[in-house]
Parts: sequence; C-alpha cells; structure tokens
Amino acid sequence: MWGQIILVGLLTKNVATCVCIWELQKMTLLWKEVDRMPNIWCLEFYRKHVRMTCMGNKGLLMLSLRSRQMNRLVTYDVSSKEWLKVPGCTLLRGRKRQWIAYGTAFHPCLTTSA
Repeated sequence: MWGQIILVGLLTKNVATCVCIWELQKMTLLWKEVDRMPNIWCLEFYRKHVRMTCMGNKGLLMLSLRSRQMNRLVTYDVSSKEWLKVPGCTLLRGRKRQWIAYGTAFHPCLTTSA
C-alpha cells in the first residue's frame, strides 16, 4: 500500500497568512493543495509575523503557530480533513502560554517509500 507525502506550510499573500496542506502527487511528482485552514481562523494571523512548527504521526498533525501577539496549537486529521484548536492553558502568574517541541515524527520510518 502506498503512503502519502504531505507538506504543511504558511502561505502569505500581502499581509494575510494561512496554513496550507499539500500532497505530493505520485504520477506527476507535483505538489497539489489538498486543504487550507478555515479562513476565519486565518484572520487571527492578519498582519502578524507567524512562526510555525509542525509534527505528525499516523495522519495526525500538530501545528504550533506563534507570534508576539498570539500563540495557538492546532491539530489536523489528514484522513477526515478536520481542523481542531487545542484549548489554551494558563500558567502561574496568569500568563497564557503553550508551544510544541521542535521536531519531526516519521511513521513508520524515514525510509518508507510512498
């Protein structure tokens, strides 16, 4: 059974930024956009310099989106194309912070053919 090669990235046009999901097409070896974060969520990134970290395992992606003004964790299910916001957590001193460790997860392994 063939797997998928997925690319997750920030697409910026003028001052608007959105998260996009691309899949490498097996026959043409070209990237095809397969999904995009809901536009209403992308408004949160308007005029902000957003940094993204992404990790994935078995078709579930976890994205950490950060800027000086905001900090958001989002999950994306590749098979159902469902986006979910992870609820924030409040730390001591009332400051709201959340982030994801830097890294990349490969399943079943990096040498798997797609």
